[in-house]
Amino acid sequence: MKEAAFAGGEILKKYYGTDLLVGHKTAQELVSCADEEAEEKILSILLNKYKYNVIAEETGETNRGSDYCWIIDPLDGTTNYLRQIPFFCVSIALYKDNTAQASAIYQPITKELFYAEKGKGAYLNAKLLKREESNTPVLIDSNMGYGQWQKYLGVLGAILPIHSNVRNLGSSALELAYLSASRLDCFITYGDKLYDIAAGILLAEEAGCVVSNWEGDRWGPEDKGLLAAPALLHQQIVDAMGRRNNNHK
Repeated sequence: MKEAAFAGGEILKKYYGTDLLVGHKTAQELVSCADEEAEEKILSILLNKYKYNVIAEETGETNRGSDYCWIIDPLDGTTNYLRQIPFFCVSIALYKDNTAQASAIYQPITKELFYAEKGKGAYLNAKLLKREESNTPVLIDSNMGYGQWQKYLGVLGAILPIHSNVRNLGSSALELAYLSASRLDCFITYGDKLYDIAAGILLAEEAGCVVSNWEGDRWGPEDKGLLAAPALLHQQIVDAMGRRNNNHK
């Protein structure tokens, strides 16, 4: 996974800041030759040794009858990348029966590799990541899947009276990696695709965060809403969201 992440990152770095051929998958979603070339390289490395099922952003799903599945976003943060905002990454996760087993997130500009293995901790390069409760003003990062304005703005309405430091950095995978490294205190999103968050979820959990759906129950791939934070802050936000929902019934 590390080899594949590095290789994909080198392709992104090669094209970064150049004039790219850009297309539209939807009215809001962009794709470039960098995404496609990086994904092709990542898949060639992973499938050369482990011919598992695949869920990938650009090439879709491939079922090989395996219990394992590679979940790949070759460029999470495409809009940032195309605007030369250096907040994007390669994201790779390995799942078995809907449970994350390993993950790698690589930012080629900063040369930071975040990686985790189930039950063995989360790391930034060679440094073990241990997430604690924040002793400083809480920095919350939020993101929104396309077409989810109502839910997104509703949850911000619940959070803002408690914590006013809210960001939207534009790459869910890297935002979850930053959460695991204590650069952010909470990540909340609704409507992201599985490949946007699959790798980051394991990093956050292995670093010591609680990861749930918006009701506070354990997150699963079928859930649209995701909330990740250290335990005390996580409960505080779940309670605030619950109070808002009760007030709007």
